[in-house]
Amino acid sequence: MARTTGPILAVGTITVANDLINDHLDPGTFVKVVVGTGITALAFGGAEKVVGNIAVVVAYTMLVAVLFVPLNPAVPAPVVSLEKYMGG
Repeated sequence: MARTTGPILAVGTITVANDLINDHLDPGTFVKVVVGTGITALAFGGAEKVVGNIAVVVAYTMLVAVLFVPLNPAVPAPVVSLEKYMGG
């Protein structure tokens, strides 16, 4: 398994979990995120063979970015959602 697969799958999981916590997950969004995550993981696995560590760095950068940047304007960033969920 490629070194980029874990971070990419984590990005998809965090996106779905954040939408689920905020009651904003509909079946269409779920399917789009799952399919997009799979395609992205395959693409990054191939890119890792071509450019090596650059793909790994970009994958981990995506993981950090998805935690702090809201992807959907109607849903806050995962860090903000976690803070609300934990009662902070």
